[in-house]
Amino acid sequence: YGDTTLKNFKRYCSSLFLGHDVESVYLFALDRKNRFVAKELLNSGTGAYVNFSEESVLKFARKVSAAHQTGVIMMAHNHPDGSCKPSLRDIESTRHILKLLAEHGCVLADSIVVGANKVCSMKEEGLML
Repeated sequence: YGDTTLKNFKRYCSSLFLGHDVESVYLFALDRKNRFVAKELLNSGTGAYVNFSEESVLKFARKVSAAHQTGVIMMAHNHPDGSCKPSLRDIESTRHILKLLAEHGCVLADSIVVGANKVCSMKEEGLML
């Protein structure tokens, strides 16, 4: 995806998480023209942590692959404490999902962390190795 898509995605995620007081994780799918075609809330947790299953990620990937012929996924979650800095758990979880999706023919294009006043792209930060 291009910079314009990332810029728009960051802006959208900022508004999506506005006012959330618990951590939540969403998955998004992009079509071949880099348009967002699907969104799903995986789970909401506490003010500092959210848990979700591998199966829920794969279920979303299979659903969008069948409906939209795409395997390009983006993930976003918020930090209600205001920081957009990815935690070690965020980095490890993202890398795990990256590998999991790749094993199933899909791509995790980016993982976004939304803080109070800033949005961090884990891809831009070089954290999706």
